[in-house]
This record gives sequence, structure tokens and C-alpha cells, in this order.
Amino acid sequence: MRSGAHYDGIKHWTFRRMVDFQPGYDFRNDPEKAKYGWHAMEIRFFLVGPHGATTFGFNTSWYPGWRPFRTPVPTDIGGTEFGWHWKTNLSEDDRHPSEHCKFIGGHCWYNQGSGIYANRVLGRFSD
Repeated sequence: MRSGAHYDGIKHWTFRRMVDFQPGYDFRNDPEKAKYGWHAMEIRFFLVGPHGATTFGFNTSWYPGWRPFRTPVPTDIGGTEFGWHWKTNLSEDDRHPSEHCKFIGGHCWYNQGSGIYANRVLGRFSD
């Protein structure tokens, strides 16, 4: 299907899927960045369509320095966001526009969304 094609009077859209990996960091011993602490890798999924992108993200338990079978596995996996990047302002909670959004390829309004809803989505992975 082509983006925006019509079939039997119903409009169908083509969507693009993306995955973004944010590496973990350990700034606990860096005097300039110590306030950021220690954070595991975050994985975000995007479903990009003609009007914007919906995003779902979660923290893994993969911390810098963690080695499988050598150290205990941290177990703080949790949802971080369920939100959107959109070409127009959808809500008063949307953040200021970005001039070049790498997810929708241009001007975008961004809402990080909800960690509560992200945890609900994350729960579906294990149901």
C-alpha cells in the first residue's frame, strides 16, 4: 500500500517502524556529571505515520559495567514513556517545537507521555 491510498472508500496509511537504543551511562564518579547518576540502556519503539510518530520506551537492566554471569542482574525494568512526536500541537502539555525531529523528519511538537501508561504497555510483553 502507498501512503494515503484509498481502497473501497477507506483510507489506509503506510507506517514505518523504528527502534532507538539509548546507551546506559555511569557518571557516579564524574564530579561534573555525578548528579546524573547511573542509568541503564533505554529502548524506544516508534510507529511513524503521515501525521507524526507514537513512541513507547522502557529501561532495560543493562547497566554499564554489568557482565552476564559475573554480577547480579539489576531488576529495575520499567516503562519510561508512551507519547508522541507530532507535526501539530495536540495538547497544552506538548513541549516547544523542534525544528528538526529525527523521527518525523522536520518540525515537531513533542509529548514525552506517561510512564504509567508505558508500564501498562510493558506489562503486555509478559502477559
